[in-house]
Amino acid sequence: MSLRRFFPSVRADYIRVQGKGWVDDANNRFTSIDFRGPVISIIDRVISAILDDLPKKFALADGGRARRTELPIIPYKAIREAVVNAFMHRNYKIDRPIQIIRYSNRLVIENPGHSMKPQDQFDRNGSIARNPNIAALLNETDFAETKGTGMRTMRLLLQQAGLSSPAFESERESDIFRVTFLFHQLLDEVTLTWLSRYKEHNLSSDECLALAYVKEAGQISNLTLRELSGVDTLGASGKLRRLTGAGLLEKRGNGAQTFYVASSAMLSHLAQASSGGGLPDIEDGLPDSLPDKPSLPPAPTFPSVFSTKLKGSLMLLRLGKRASPSIVKALIVEMCQKGSFSKDQLSEYLHRDPKHVLTYLSSLLKEESIRMTLPHAPNHPEQKYTAVRVRRHRRESDG
Repeated sequence: MSLRRFFPSVRADYIRVQGKGWVDDANNRFTSIDFRGPVISIIDRVISAILDDLPKKFALADGGRARRTELPIIPYKAIREAVVNAFMHRNYKIDRPIQIIRYSNRLVIENPGHSMKPQDQFDRNGSIARNPNIAALLNETDFAETKGTGMRTMRLLLQQAGLSSPAFESERESDIFRVTFLFHQLLDEVTLTWLSRYKEHNLSSDECLALAYVKEAGQISNLTLRELSGVDTLGASGKLRRLTGAGLLEKRGNGAQTFYVASSAMLSHLAQASSGGGLPDIEDGLPDSLPDKPSLPPAPTFPSVFSTKLKGSLMLLRLGKRASPSIVKALIVEMCQKGSFSKDQLSEYLHRDPKHVLTYLSSLLKEESIRMTLPHAPNHPEQKYTAVRVRRHRRESDG
């Protein structure tokens, strides 16, 4: 009882919201479960509550036999990593609970206390502990490894599951850290069909990511776009400014609290698409067929090692986006950095004629940007192409 009396906000709230926005329906706002008690006992209970409520997918069990098993759409290890991080790194001096908010299309885990590591060091090894005693306890009980690899692990797990990478947001002014998991690929076929109505704006893949994220989460900040796309601060500002100037987004707030929401024109387009069945809720499942207009060429199954940004760029080509030869060649090199692919595979991913792709491959071979896997048999039916790894030469001293 003393924990609740003296530390009333040292708890975790699991909040189930109907729809994609915070309290869209005033008559059916949300349901909530409060978790209190020692950190060690709360963590497993919170994880269980999340997993029980997540959408499920089916997978074959026992090495591919006929028996099926249900799995949460977000991998268990990713959920566990995010929840443990929230308890380990939260600021216990702030009188605010950890919140896990389950929307119809995403899961948001938010804890008081910004990240002690700068954003540009999120993927680097090494952990900076705000609460060293709690970190040591979680490490000794095998909840955490305290090596600073949690964010990278979550990204890899989501990529392997065929989902968009989680968005990490650390806000110093409001002293909050937030991780958002989407229940599907951010640039899926339905979203790309919707984005095709903005074809005249000649949107880049990063700008498409920004609009798709606003469609799902309701808003986006410079930090979030940087996290999703990998661009720097100035690059993200330029893309958000361009979308605002095009009348697709509206700017809200000032300074570090600036964020962007859908414009009235974009909201109108979303409403039209939703009423026409073009944007289904994740819990209703994807439609059996896409709307007739605009039509989307059948998409291949991209390798899981392809990043969300790369997949988005390739899907934009399928929507008819014009691309200069240098852009197509850059996409080929990026794909070949992820593995070895045949001419036909690359043609399918690029949605380009194999003869044209062969021209690009010949140019890249001359530039030594890629190489053949069977260099002594150029016309071999199993010929594939992969990127040339840049070797670092160590300069030896003369003396």
